[in-house]
Amino acid sequence: MSREIYRRRHRTGLVSADIVRPGVDDLAELSTLAPNDVWDGTLIHVRDLNAIYSYDLESTDPDDGLNVITPATGVGRWLKIGFGGAGTGSTADKWVDVTKITSSETVTVDKTAESDWPQETVRELVDVEGTLDVVEGYVLVGPQNLAEVLETYNQTQGSSVLFSSGDNLFLSQGAPPTTAAGQGSFFVGDGTGGTTAGQPYFREENSGAVTLLTPSSSTSYDFVRENIPNTNQGGSTIVYEGYVSVPCTLTQIVVFMKTLNTAGAYTATFTNVTTGNTLLGSASFDMQTLTADTWTVLTLTSTGGDLAFAGGNRYRASFVSDNASFDGTGIYFNLRFTVT
Repeated sequence: MSREIYRRRHRTGLVSADIVRPGVDDLAELSTLAPNDVWDGTLIHVRDLNAIYSYDLESTDPDDGLNVITPATGVGRWLKIGFGGAGTGSTADKWVDVTKITSSETVTVDKTAESDWPQETVRELVDVEGTLDVVEGYVLVGPQNLAEVLETYNQTQGSSVLFSSGDNLFLSQGAPPTTAAGQGSFFVGDGTGGTTAGQPYFREENSGAVTLLTPSSSTSYDFVRENIPNTNQGGSTIVYEGYVSVPCTLTQIVVFMKTLNTAGAYTATFTNVTTGNTLLGSASFDMQTLTADTWTVLTLTSTGGDLAFAGGNRYRASFVSDNASFDGTGIYFNLRFTVT
């Protein structure tokens, strides 16, 4: 990468493009320098050692007389940069202070490109408008993360992410994410959107169905009611009640109507009889909004306690019509529970 890099320092706000400072004869001369804020991240050559040091304004590592040198001001440290392998202690293999990658620019990290540069170390915030291409190596970012999405590829530049022994992927708890057509998302629930805090889930594409990823010791079972009789539905309420025999969690409610009703209003409610609260994200669901002959997943309540059922707890499904000429047909609903 060949361009001027202007860095605005986080303490004074001053701007500097002096990445490389004039060299010094030895470490004694290096230690007499009094660097300031705009020196943070700059490089200097020590001639008698034929070594390069980088100034780190925030470092408080102890001075060891070689890898770590305390400057005259006593603030920050000069850190030796090693080129013979992976850095240890306060050394770094390749120190690049990149604070901005423009939209017309590609910055490549490739440890195979130079035999003596095993990795590229990036300090401060990296704002990526262009392309940051990690072919083989490491990008180490300080207290803040990348401002844009960093796509991760395996060493063959494919679309897989390969974890070696000892590597782990950590996911923080969160609400069900938004997914568009052709997308799916793994996440850890936080107790909202029908999830149980700390449990793993998969959210389907634009249908929005959320499925608990249960371990092998868990099972799911469905309570299915088929063909709610439309002959008795007109202008009345049909109620179904059931109970669970073992502790479980309601994970999904779906409804279906083959031919939509055209006479009056038609709504459905699903209730946890034990708590007296709705199982849905709203008090009721308008069955007139269904697409004919299509199963629809309903949005569950965000209150995890209403979705958790102890053995013997009951649930109720009610279908309410306000018109005697009700003409909907082929009405189904399904409640799915997970037993752990």
